[in-house]
Amino acid sequence: MTALLESAYRGHIKFRKLNVDQYHKMIEQGILPEDHTVELLDGMLVQKDRSAAGEEARSIGVRHRACQDAILDYKNEAIQIGCFLSINCPVVIPPDNEPELDVAIIHGDRTQYSRRHPSPQDLACLVEIADSSINQDKTKKLALYATALIIHYVIVDLTENQIISYTDPDVKTATYRGRDVLRGDDVLQVVGKTGTLMSVKVSTLFSPR
Repeated sequence: MTALLESAYRGHIKFRKLNVDQYHKMIEQGILPEDHTVELLDGMLVQKDRSAAGEEARSIGVRHRACQDAILDYKNEAIQIGCFLSINCPVVIPPDNEPELDVAIIHGDRTQYSRRHPSPQDLACLVEIADSSINQDKTKKLALYATALIIHYVIVDLTENQIISYTDPDVKTATYRGRDVLRGDDVLQVVGKTGTLMSVKVSTLFSPR
């Protein structure tokens, strides 16, 4: 039945993309709930996928949640480089993107963002924790973040127990010039606003399968 309906309506339904301002107004007016299950990507409302492979897409995988908690253990290290950690953090990328970041390492302190969401230039590092979402995080999300000039994009790959660290964004190619794969006792380094480094031991972010 679904296939028949899609065939019947194909070409007759026009989808109107939302921009960031329209998205915010819909939340303010109660048309959309303000939660962390939906994100705005290329003007479309998309279900945020934090599930483990094979699980219901709206669920939050156990290892995903454990990884977020492990990253939060580095909150003092973030403060030492002039930043703070935020989970499930919206970042505004005009005109029509507002992804919900699994973890963001943000310049400054929380009080600076009491009236607005962070923008790409506010981020020291953006982290996506990937299980069933791994393909999207390596393709569509990567292109979005590169063209937004987010300087450091990290995928915590739960499928391979590794971290993929992308640096030096290139707008023209919609990708990053720098790519490092880190595992085990390797150390991920994040540059803070003052140029100081925050070090994260890769193995500390992965719980047993």
